[in-house]
Amino acid sequence: MKKIIFLMLCIFSLGLGSTKAESTVYLLVNAKTTLPTFHVSVNGANSGEITIETPFIKMLYGLLPRHKKAIRKCIFKNEGKTIISYEYSNKDHTKDWSDSFTLDLEDGKTYYIELVHGDVKYKIRELTEKEFLKKTKKTKDFEINPDYIAED
Repeated sequence: MKKIIFLMLCIFSLGLGSTKAESTVYLLVNAKTTLPTFHVSVNGANSGEITIETPFIKMLYGLLPRHKKAIRKCIFKNEGKTIISYEYSNKDHTKDWSDSFTLDLEDGKTYYIELVHGDVKYKIRELTEKEFLKKTKKTKDFEINPDYIAED
């Protein structure tokens, strides 16, 4: 009887140890940018750097490269405050863009974050699921990056 109780406790504790907090964040670059890669810094509960690849489409006016819109699904394993930010400048370093957004990640929740919207508004904002689905209806317009899974 003691062996059965011990075995049940072991199985129960293994089950608890394998369940970890996990949140899903979709990062959306919803503009044709001049950047081949878009770097996003993540600080707080889930630190790291996420790179979003945006493949080349064409040259605009023979001067500016245009890159495709992109989506990247990120899985964060820790709950709590997480800051998503970016910072970059143009080729001549005459203009700088930066913004940050704080998420309070909860286990099992999904978040939709638009990093770049429009062709000149470089501000991070949160979207509802309905807004996200509406913006990403034409998936052929987007480069779907592989999933990013945050390290423990």
